[in-house]
Amino acid sequence: MNRLAAPLMQSLPIPYACQVWKAMNAAVAAVREEEAVLGLPPHIVTVQGTRSWARSLSYYLSNPITAGGGKNVVYETHPCECRVLRAVCLRACV
Repeated sequence: MNRLAAPLMQSLPIPYACQVWKAMNAAVAAVREEEAVLGLPPHIVTVQGTRSWARSLSYYLSNPITAGGGKNVVYETHPCECRVLRAVCLRACV
């Protein structure tokens, strides 16, 4: 990632949120498939926020995870100060 890309990561558009949703839904589906093969009950699976460095869960309000019927899914957020992360990213990417 270059210096210009890091600040943009916090405000990626909704199409990116959709891509994250698809990845998270696929991950939950994979876990549920393995549970079914092993005869296990559904475990709790966490999915990350879709925007603002995983801080925003807003996309899930109208688009909840559907894999496995959405059962035992926890929505994980990463509340942090983006300015601090940006500074760290910029230093690491120089």
